[in-house]
Amino acid sequence: MNRLTPIFALALVLLASACGTSPPVHYYSLKSTVAPPADTDTERRIVGFGPLDFPGYLKRPQIVTRKADGEITIDDFRRWAEPLDEAVHRIVAASVEGLVDNVSVVSYPYHTMIKPEYRVYGDVVRFDVDEAGNAVLRVQWGVATADRETVLPPRRAWYTARASSADTNAIVEALNTLVADFSNDVAEQLRAALLAER
Repeated sequence: MNRLTPIFALALVLLASACGTSPPVHYYSLKSTVAPPADTDTERRIVGFGPLDFPGYLKRPQIVTRKADGEITIDDFRRWAEPLDEAVHRIVAASVEGLVDNVSVVSYPYHTMIKPEYRVYGDVVRFDVDEAGNAVLRVQWGVATADRETVLPPRRAWYTARASSADTNAIVEALNTLVADFSNDVAEQLRAALLAER
């Protein structure tokens, strides 16, 4: 019994020191690359961006990557600084507002006092990078009026980009490229739909 006590104590010390050497957690965020619109006195149409439904595997703080066989890898030490779905809603809304004249774009969930005239809605099917560095955003989206009349029928879109390396910064940059491409597409289609409504 007495011989085991020092061994047990040593094991506890080694275990404690191992726990103390865990790598630090790093946080990352997506960003908009579009400048905000200039302030004008022009009356603006209000567009609501969202809701976009996200798949369950993305509803977590950890950054997710995908292996060739479809296995999902969750990195506990590389995390999003905010919920991913909230970030995408906020950034696409800000980008579209900067790209389309005379609109104010609010991201979901909307404030109770805001009544969007139009709403961009849809489902994100996939948003990740695989082990080869291929970033993919698959989304189905459309535009409807506040009265749920279809302005732009739901459409399937697939955006791809390539991460320059396996580094997390490169992965986030590739995902950011996908969000920018999606924002440009929404802006272009929304601009055409609103012009057709006039």
